[in-house]
Amino acid sequence: MLNGSRPLRRAAVIAVQVFLVAAPVCAQRNRASDSVDVVAVRDAFHHALTVGDSAAAMQLLAPEVQVLESGGSQSREEYRREHLASDIAYAKAVTSTTTSVRITLAGDAAWVASSSTTTGEFNGRPVHSLSAELMILRRVPGADDRRWVIEAIHWSSRRGP
Repeated sequence: MLNGSRPLRRAAVIAVQVFLVAAPVCAQRNRASDSVDVVAVRDAFHHALTVGDSAAAMQLLAPEVQVLESGGSQSREEYRREHLASDIAYAKAVTSTTTSVRITLAGDAAWVASSSTTTGEFNGRPVHSLSAELMILRRVPGADDRRWVIEAIHWSSRRGP
């Protein structure tokens, strides 16, 4: 072995060791970043409803989204046509406070399970309910490689105490 190759070999070994130590840290950072991005999409969808921005809400939904509520299922177009306006009216009329959020990541899929308390008045009736929501999101190719879209939403609620 040539004497000059030892420093190169040592540098290569060090580089591999650094990679082996750094790779899990980078993966954890990506997972943390993905969690932040996923929750940001969830929050952006709710914000769009609250401010009445139907275009922004629809932009976050995948073309094949399924919206499940009250024992029914709606496609993207059905939701836009039949339910979006009432969801906006409801979100504008009441105050909803998220009480818990749990994120699970699995590659390019994520699901967010959350609970909330909703109070206020809607259509002349008092509202005090406890709600649960499950959103399933999928990462799709985008300009920043971190674009998530909502593939499914399931809502359920019950009267609060």
